[in-house]
This record gives sequence, structure tokens and C-alpha cells, in this order.
Amino acid sequence: MTTGDRIAQKRKENNLTQEELAYKLGVSRQAVSGWENGLNYPETEKLIAMSNYFGVTIDWLLNGGEEKKSKSVWKFSFPTYTSEKKVGSLPLFSLGKNAKGIIAVGLFARGLIAVGLLPVGLLAIGVLPIGLLVFGSFSFGLISIGGMAFGALAFGGVAVGILSFGGFSVGLGAIGGCAIGQFAYGGYANGTYLALGDTALGQIALGSSSATGSLFSYVGTDFSSVYEEISLILETTVPKELVWLKNIFLQLFCR
Repeated sequence: MTTGDRIAQKRKENNLTQEELAYKLGVSRQAVSGWENGLNYPETEKLIAMSNYFGVTIDWLLNGGEEKKSKSVWKFSFPTYTSEKKVGSLPLFSLGKNAKGIIAVGLFARGLIAVGLLPVGLLAIGVLPIGLLVFGSFSFGLISIGGMAFGALAFGGVAVGILSFGGFSVGLGAIGGCAIGQFAYGGYANGTYLALGDTALGQIALGSSSATGSLFSYVGTDFSSVYEEISLILETTVPKELVWLKNIFLQLFCR
């Protein structure tokens, strides 16, 4: 039995294709094929990597000596699977540490739908997801939902975004227990142009308990009673690019 035969044996015992083993070792599939066919030999660092992964000695790989390592080494091997069906150049489904596919599941998954520790995708679900629509402990995306969420539209315990909703919320438009933004609504609201809540601080401040406003202050619960007055003030203070946000807050919280 040659070195190539032993590599092929262990690869098959671990249910790996040549392409999957190549990916784990950072080489091409052709390189693995060359080893197994005896056309060339793996470099020392690749022998060490295969020795650790397969749990065998380097001597066994090269010479067929003692097979098992003297010390048992615990290792976690993430299961791998790649569907044969493809959409374009990507497999329909991929499972593995560095999975890539239309639907990808892995520690570092990349796909249209990606699930993992650090997934990246149009829809990403994980601990640190990145994408257009993301769910995770720390989320970064166009629409982001998580313990800490960062995005154009962010929902979370801590939310930062253009529109943010959370226990602690920061954004152009912020809604939350503590809300800070150009427009803010919350238990404590600090809004550059408009702040509404229990305690409000801003140019226009409307608070049920207290309000401190540099242009207008109102303490009470009937914000609709001052709607016309604050609308006129906002017409002259809010820049054109934020008029859409002004209208949202007025309609939601002051009507």
C-alpha cells in the first residue's frame, strides 16, 4: 500500500470527497488526486494536517508503520455534505465548516440563505450574521434583528440604525426604552428635532413626566393637542432629507 493509497483510505473512511479534503487542507482537488495516484507527495505541513485530522501518525501515512497516535486527541469534525444539484455554479445545499451554496449551513457559511457562527447571506442566521435580513446575537444587515443589531432597520436589545427599535436605541429615528436620535420616542427620549416620551429632551420636547426643549416644551399625555404648533416649527427646522422621518413620527405619535 502506497502513501496515496493510505490517504485515499482515510479520506473514504471519513466520508470525504477529494474536493472536500482539498478544501480542508487549502489545496486543489487535483493536488489530492495527484497524491492518491502517486504522481506527487504532499508537503510536510499537509502531512501534519492530515495526521491531525485523520488521527494517524505521519509515519503510517508515509511508510505504513504504527497507525494510531499514542495520545488520544479529541477533535470536533463538522459534518460535510454538498448536494449534486446546482443552481449556476453553486450547489443547492451545502453543509460544512465553510459551506457555500444557495442554502449553506456551517461555522462560516456563505449563501443566499446562510446559517452558522459567522454566516453571510441575503438571509443570515447565527451569532454574528451579516446580510440583508439577519438574525443573531450580534447582527449586521439591511434589516437586522438580534441582541445587538446594526442595520438600516434594526431591532434588538441594543439597536443602531436608520430606524432602530430596542431597549437602547440609536438612529435617525429611534424608538425604545432609551432612544437617542434625530427623532426619538421612548421612556427616555433624546431627539435633535423631536423627542417624545416619558422624559423628553430636544429642540421640541413632548414628555408625559418632564420635557426640556430649546424651541418648544410640553408636559402631558395628549400630544395631539400640540400637533399643529409643533408641525409648523418642524417645517422650518427639519432638513429636506429627513422630512419623511418627521412625517412618520408625527403620524405615529402625535395624531
